[in-house]
Amino acid sequence: MTMRDIMIDLETLSTRPDAMIVAIGAVKFGPEGLGEEYYAVVDTRYAVGHIDAMTVAWWMRQSEEARGIFQEGFRDTKHIAAALEGLIGFVGDAPDQVRVWGHGASFDLPILESAFRACCRKAPWGHRAIRDTRTLYELAGVKVEMPEGEKHHALADAKAQALAVIRGVRALGAWHIWSKAD
Repeated sequence: MTMRDIMIDLETLSTRPDAMIVAIGAVKFGPEGLGEEYYAVVDTRYAVGHIDAMTVAWWMRQSEEARGIFQEGFRDTKHIAAALEGLIGFVGDAPDQVRVWGHGASFDLPILESAFRACCRKAPWGHRAIRDTRTLYELAGVKVEMPEGEKHHALADAKAQALAVIRGVRALGAWHIWSKAD
């Protein structure tokens, strides 16, 4: 079975819709569990977007592991355009066949769409593809279970959120969401 649901999580330097992205994590998932993964750390020298002093101060209070993405020489950093191109490739060439999930309707996906516009690119999904985890979690009575030491790592967060969606779908008995495309 092809996994058409994709959980995306970002780490950013602001909470505004035009925030600077510093990491993108994505994982494909479905009723059988987690699938293919995508992770990119953005070189802030080649990033776009808003930087907020309060968000930077918040990052300074996070664990050393979480702040590791900001260390000079961090492995495999990418220009924002390359990170977005990688995400486009990960999503695939059938935007009408995917559903993209973000943890909250006003954060990850709007920020990504702003970055795509800033790089003169179109998001690789249509407006009907967008899903919100917080609504599902509340309706299903589930919580995200983060492994210790992995908070604020975009890929680890995306994986934990996808597993919570699977638990939420089970709790609601809503298996039909994986039966056919919208």
